[in-house]
Amino acid sequence: MTNTSNDLIIQGPLLSNISAPSQELPIFVEAFFQDGLKLLKKKNSDYGSITDPVANFSIEGWFGVITRMQDKMSRLYSIREKMLLGEPLTHPKETILDTLQDLSNYAAVCAFMYESEQLGRWKPIMDTIASKKGEQLGNTPATPTYRDF
Repeated sequence: MTNTSNDLIIQGPLLSNISAPSQELPIFVEAFFQDGLKLLKKKNSDYGSITDPVANFSIEGWFGVITRMQDKMSRLYSIREKMLLGEPLTHPKETILDTLQDLSNYAAVCAFMYESEQLGRWKPIMDTIASKKGEQLGNTPATPTYRDF
């Protein structure tokens, strides 16, 4: 994934455009999260659905998102190692900032899914399948998935 859209705020080195050092962090963080929200909306329209905004994470729920976060961390380690060794990057168009943006968005999705599950608004498909099997055996009824609401 490469952030090439002209509507993103961070176009090149953002810090070089900030004249007051005391404002660097807040300005950068605000732009980073605004770009992240735009990216999240775009990816959600690509991967989610109208009835289930977290459809691509529905099987394992919030814990499954942690796996995706670990993949992004592995990617960062790989990029850093190749940089130190002077080796070419496997995906040179995906920058470190792109990867960090994905990691940040995964953390937000994970928090949303966790909170939704805690409030009883959503349950991972794997948990629903397990509880439906239990229901067939006479145990407690299944909890609906997010898309059932």
